[in-house]
Amino acid sequence: MADYFTTAELRAEETDLADAERYTDALVTRARELAEQSFEDAAGVAFVSRVEAGEVLSGPGAPYLFVARNRVRSVTSATDSGVVLALASVRPFALRGLYRPEGWPAGVSNLVLTYEHGYDPPPKRVRAAVMTLTKLRLIEGPTDERVLRQSTGERETIYARPGRYGTFGIPEVDAALEQYGFSGAGI
Repeated sequence: MADYFTTAELRAEETDLADAERYTDALVTRARELAEQSFEDAAGVAFVSRVEAGEVLSGPGAPYLFVARNRVRSVTSATDSGVVLALASVRPFALRGLYRPEGWPAGVSNLVLTYEHGYDPPPKRVRAAVMTLTKLRLIEGPTDERVLRQSTGERETIYARPGRYGTFGIPEVDAALEQYGFSGAGI
């Protein structure tokens, strides 16, 4: 599976994470995976090539079939009630569509597909946003990227809250999500 960035790239970009004893590779990897998944779930699309294996669909008896994931790249296998289908003519179209000129066999839960979906590579803005989310999962502190305004004295710090100013409450992360996401995008 492809990653948005390597642990070494994150450590080079985010010097706060340079301490490899405190932030072990395993800890950084786990935080990155959670950040990637959170961002992809919110965006409705994968930003690296992913494989969706074994999606069960009902055949429409027509040339067009819609799958669960956005940005379909290719179909690697398809069966109709256990019989392997020829895929030479299958082409992705739109966000979630697959076109097969000879038609997809009609039936209820008769098709099982494995397909590749997502971007390759992730857009730079998305990569930076996921780096920010990864860093936030690893480092706890009194202030972070969600601070909208901070003052000294009697004034308090004002933070953006997820759901109020955007999905994550981090302006640059939410801007990347808005620019590249398919959240709520239908077929």
